[in-house]
Amino acid sequence: MERITTFEYSEIPYKDIIGDISKESVSEQLSKLESLIKDKYEHLIELKLDRVYFKNFVGIIKIGDVIIEVLPKIFNIHNNQLDNTNRGKIYKNLYYMINRSSKSSLKNIDISKYGSDEGILFLDLFINMYLQQLYINLFKGIYRTYVTQSDNLHYIRGRIVIAENIKRNLLNTKIYCEYDEFTEDNLVNQIFKFTTKKMLELSKWQQNRTIAQNIIHTLADVSNIYITKDTFSLIREDRLLGEYSKLLRLAKMFLEGHSFDISDSHYKDNFIFNIDMNIVFQEYIYELIKEFSTDIFEQVSVFSQYGKSHLIYDKNDKGSFLLKPDIALVSNKRVIILIDTKYKILRKEQRRSGVSDQDVYQMFGYYHKYGKPKIYLLYPKYTDDISIAYKFENQEMEKLFINTIDLSKELYLPEGELAVLNQLKEIFSSDS
Repeated sequence: MERITTFEYSEIPYKDIIGDISKESVSEQLSKLESLIKDKYEHLIELKLDRVYFKNFVGIIKIGDVIIEVLPKIFNIHNNQLDNTNRGKIYKNLYYMINRSSKSSLKNIDISKYGSDEGILFLDLFINMYLQQLYINLFKGIYRTYVTQSDNLHYIRGRIVIAENIKRNLLNTKIYCEYDEFTEDNLVNQIFKFTTKKMLELSKWQQNRTIAQNIIHTLADVSNIYITKDTFSLIREDRLLGEYSKLLRLAKMFLEGHSFDISDSHYKDNFIFNIDMNIVFQEYIYELIKEFSTDIFEQVSVFSQYGKSHLIYDKNDKGSFLLKPDIALVSNKRVIILIDTKYKILRKEQRRSGVSDQDVYQMFGYYHKYGKPKIYLLYPKYTDDISIAYKFENQEMEKLFINTIDLSKELYLPEGELAVLNQLKEIFSSDS
């Protein structure tokens, strides 16, 4: 198995991927790559004349016996050599950000002892994050909840379904009933079992395979059903879900990250697994601000995806186009600060440092619909430190602040996270 590791916003010639093989085989391999990218990843991966260009794509591409691993550029802004030590640092940074953004309580594992000779990819570590956390929670107790069942019984249980009784039971003594059963064979565990089986098929790391097999054995009494991303909308939150809600986030991220229908028996040979860094970056910043809000601000409540205002209203005063800033800071029932994260590149040499018109228009809407609070646009640092302040109106104070956050240090170490926290403190205090 050949492994190629690169970073987002880089290019790889086709010959490095496919090698010196016949033109017919080259065409076949490129066709497979094109079919994987089509529709879902065209905005992230571009096929050029003689090479493939990765935009803000982070993840894994497998084509036959070749695996391309694309890592976040934000962890390698100094263009350090990608040796085992640096790769391990990047793995742990990405692992830690996802762990935090998924609100998982799992401690960061030490992967320093694993070398590249073991063929461990970040996908294996992502799978390991999910499997370890799930196994720990199952050991504490399998999630059980009430599931509505229906059956023809010899006795009354729950409520009688009149229409079904008329249809089924005119000539016998059975009663068709609908009742709630407290069971482990519920949708949440069915998602966990399905996801674990798919991970078992993908990961060759023996540690993952052992944990996955133990989980499947533990969930032996749980039904096997096919799961899609729409399945998650059917889950009913209850007080018993607890830590399992965090695992559902990871399961959804894993299943949504695949390039096509993973029920296909051949998907293991050719697939794409993408990590949506927009969500990871947004949730990571939110979790930091929420945890350390008292260190950064005074007496505020922190909300994620704060949607209280609409952009426009119809003749019946019904709102349309809900405005949902990523993070809102509220004090005395008043929004004082709105924060939006953008996983995009800013460069000093670009016009307006690369800040898009669309992003500013969006902030303009937030500003006027949420009582003119201060607004911060936060981007990860790729090359340059950016710090810009703007006014929304003439004769006003500066209310729009655009900044980059350096994430290249060891985030998984206390001093690395402290460095990010100090950056946030400086950003939010620099305008006062």
